[in-house]
Amino acid sequence: MRRVFSLSQVEHFHAVLWCYIHLTLDSFKGKEH
Repeated sequence: MRRVFSLSQVEHFHAVLWCYIHLTLDSFKGKEH
């Protein structure tokens, strides 16, 4: 049970982190150009 719960937490964290990285890259590109 704990492993499945941990896996969902990791997947959720990875999704949020991925979105955050893309937003940061987009704003960075906007500043560059």
